[in-house]
Amino acid sequence: MRIFYTLSVSLLLLFGSNLLFGAGISGQVWQDDNGDNQFTFGEPRLSNIRVYQININGDTLLSTLTGMDGKYSFTNILPGDYKVAFELDSLPSDYSVVLQNFGSDDSIDSDVDSLGVSDTISLIAGSTINFLDMGVAPAPITVLNTDTIYLDMDKNGSLLICLDTTELIGNVQSAQVLSPPTNGVLTNFSGNCFTYIPNTNYVGIDQFLVIVCDDLSNCDTTLVNMNVIGLFAILPVAVNDIDTVVQGKPTQLQVLSNDTLFAPLTSLRIIDYPSLGSAEADSFGFIQYIPEPDICDEMVSLTYEICTQFGCDTGVVTVFIECDRIQVVDAFSPNGDGINENFVIKGIANYPDNRLIIFNRWGNKVFEQEKYDNSWSGDWNDSALSNGTYFYIFDKGDGSRLTGYFLIFK
Repeated sequence: MRIFYTLSVSLLLLFGSNLLFGAGISGQVWQDDNGDNQFTFGEPRLSNIRVYQININGDTLLSTLTGMDGKYSFTNILPGDYKVAFELDSLPSDYSVVLQNFGSDDSIDSDVDSLGVSDTISLIAGSTINFLDMGVAPAPITVLNTDTIYLDMDKNGSLLICLDTTELIGNVQSAQVLSPPTNGVLTNFSGNCFTYIPNTNYVGIDQFLVIVCDDLSNCDTTLVNMNVIGLFAILPVAVNDIDTVVQGKPTQLQVLSNDTLFAPLTSLRIIDYPSLGSAEADSFGFIQYIPEPDICDEMVSLTYEICTQFGCDTGVVTVFIECDRIQVVDAFSPNGDGINENFVIKGIANYPDNRLIIFNRWGNKVFEQEKYDNSWSGDWNDSALSNGTYFYIFDKGDGSRLTGYFLIFK
């Protein structure tokens, strides 16, 4: 039993030494949003970036991907000299690596060169090298050789600007601000490059003047005009609507369906109510309209207002109240006053193949028309009919008909 125990320990130490005394490497890939070449809490980390552990000859030993938190790790590595390389092709387009080993805090700097490769690291048994990171940023804008330039950017962001210095004969020595921006700050000057940061939530035009000088005392000035654009700082646009409802039937008017908000809706309200029926705006972006139960074949309108955090706009909804059944007027007065001038059958639009015949009280036909359109004003053979009772037959065109009577009085 003793001999067996001694052999077990010996085998574990021989074949499990990597497990007990292996080394490790860990780090992250982060996006340098503020342009200071150092990781700042809150800056985004990039996932799905390929990372390689390579030997000093450049041979790949292991590879992995950064996780959803932008972090990676290699474990159980044999002691020795290695490098870490990041695959730049897996970065977003136009991204580049920030300055290597910038600053004195190794836990927040970027540890790889412009090709994404680290310096050689020496691992000893049982140790782990943390914070072997790569910082990246969108490629800086190189400005054309002009005295006045115009640039656009989104609010609450930052923009790295590099001025074209080809007019300078010597080596760039310094850049200074002759006239600072009114609505932002300039930071991180390095040669002919610097970062512009607008004031929080500022949207509009900003301007500043920068002078760049070389070691031969030659200088060049550039007037920079910044247009800071609010990503959603656009007023909403309400577009007028036309809708059809059935008399007496509550209907949900989807007034936002053709409107453009550009930002989340903060309020919807009715500012001019319809003359017929009732209407109410709800908290979901709809208007509930209830038409009158006994009125149809009429047009009504309402005016509503939509608002976002950036402003408001108004729109008009025109609603046609459709009849749920045929309604024939029982009298009309063609006297030229513009009121109740014609013989009207409400809901006639639902029966385009109709036919109307009208008789006087002696049974004589005084009017007949196919596809009647509510235009008859009580005349026959170019003469106005007298006051009295008349009878009608309305053929709907679907095999059914209505009969009844009405009065003409002037």
